[in-house]
Amino acid sequence: IVFGDWSSDVCSSDLQKIKAAFELHLMCLSGFAPQLSTCSLCGKRDNINSFSISEAEVYCSACAKEGAILSGTLLAMRHISSSDSKHIFSFEASPEVLSELSSITENYTLFHISRDFRSLKYYLTITKNMV
Repeated sequence: IVFGDWSSDVCSSDLQKIKAAFELHLMCLSGFAPQLSTCSLCGKRDNINSFSISEAEVYCSACAKEGAILSGTLLAMRHISSSDSKHIFSFEASPEVLSELSSITENYTLFHISRDFRSLKYYLTITKNMV
């Protein structure tokens, strides 16, 4: 085991991807899987561009209530929630998508679990100054 400045070997986007995939996958395994396939109001599969953290569901552009999301974020969430544990990290995403995905999964987890996590506070502390 080598200890040292590991932050130079791991970039912020890698950590965001790992954190987001872990949070969403854990929520799915715990029975808190969001409904990501069709608009929860009209049932359409096209033009899905909104996600409600509190309702755990998506909406099309015509029915959107809140929480506009990037299409890449929705694709990543669908991949993570439908993959087995070995494949949850098997996706590529832009820095913008990873940032949004990380924020959504963090807020989703905190909202539905209704508690704080020391490990999340530690993660936020160590990644605060990473570029």
